[in-house]
Amino acid sequence: MHTFSHTCIGHSHLQSGRPCQDASFAGTIGDFHLAIVSDGHGGKDYTRSDIGSQLAVECATAIFQEVFTSEHLYAPDYCDLRPETFKNLPFCVETHDLFSDNHNLPKDVERGIHMIQEGIVGSWKRKVRAHAEQHPLSPAELKSATVYDSLCGPSKDIYVERLYGCTLVIALVCKDFWLLMQIGDGRCVAFRTLPDQLVYEPLPVDHKCFLNKTTSLCDSDYLSIFHYCIGGQSTIPYAILLGTDGIENSWGTDDKLYNFYIDLLKKCDSSSPEELIEELQTALPLLSRVGSHDDMSIAGIVNADILRQQVPALLSYQIEQRRAQLEEIETRRAELQQKIKHLQEYFDSIDIERLMRDLQNMQSDLEQRTKEQQHIKKKLDDLLSYQSS
Repeated sequence: MHTFSHTCIGHSHLQSGRPCQDASFAGTIGDFHLAIVSDGHGGKDYTRSDIGSQLAVECATAIFQEVFTSEHLYAPDYCDLRPETFKNLPFCVETHDLFSDNHNLPKDVERGIHMIQEGIVGSWKRKVRAHAEQHPLSPAELKSATVYDSLCGPSKDIYVERLYGCTLVIALVCKDFWLLMQIGDGRCVAFRTLPDQLVYEPLPVDHKCFLNKTTSLCDSDYLSIFHYCIGGQSTIPYAILLGTDGIENSWGTDDKLYNFYIDLLKKCDSSSPEELIEELQTALPLLSRVGSHDDMSIAGIVNADILRQQVPALLSYQIEQRRAQLEEIETRRAELQQKIKHLQEYFDSIDIERLMRDLQNMQSDLEQRTKEQQHIKKKLDDLLSYQSS
């Protein structure tokens, strides 16, 4: 199993002197493979989101390491969460949050996911507050972090986490199961050997993320907006790629985004890990310059053996996509040619000289009517003046 990650500062950040607000991680912890991306918010109130995204990646990595390499999470008296909790899932379930009723997840698995989410956010908030204590807030930051009430105005509560706001996308794969978690925007694209899931997105769409609006680790209701996907051994994708919205927004359509990821997988198959990172170091800055101008992070978990077998299927998928695009373009070309033909026939049927004569006659008539109007208005004014005298 191969893992990789890379973060690139955005073109607009380079021009403005802003720091990179993205962070990423990929690696193997014991028998578990982990990939994480985080995107710090870019608004003026999120002055420390570059630190927030770094802390989010660190906290998520530490929590999963603690969960899956030790007997207990945090302390023996806290819970009895073990890796075995997630094993033997013969299905794949996706849901927006832990409080929905559209799944039949075993209670211990649901409880385990709940506790991992609480562990990540709780750890992140503690680290954020510790950082804020070590690096006191400026007056402007203090104003941004002040809690406002629509009726009472500013309160005494300071919402430090807001300054560090960021998104988080996580993928974990082991031999028995796989788990995805997400809060905020960004995309997770997976690849399986099934024809109808050759390339797909396992995580449900978060409709609260729209345009430049996103949910965040700094939201108070994080548990209800932390959505996930979990599945057993038979449903594990052979490749999972995570990307922040800087990558997504550079392509415009899902097909173009998927094609980018397929090209990346082909590069992964044909190159060494070092060559793959070198490719990303070259490609992502260029993509940011011609695309979204935003920071970019990508992280992946790839089963290299299965990928090698699936490269022909990925090539076939791309070929079919290109054929479909050509067919769509040809259909559009035929429609345009037909419209052009109708316009040409219409113009050919028009006597331009006659129309010009008619236009000149109408303009002359309009000028004559205007003169008559002015003459009659003067007569009317004279009559009104005589009447009033």
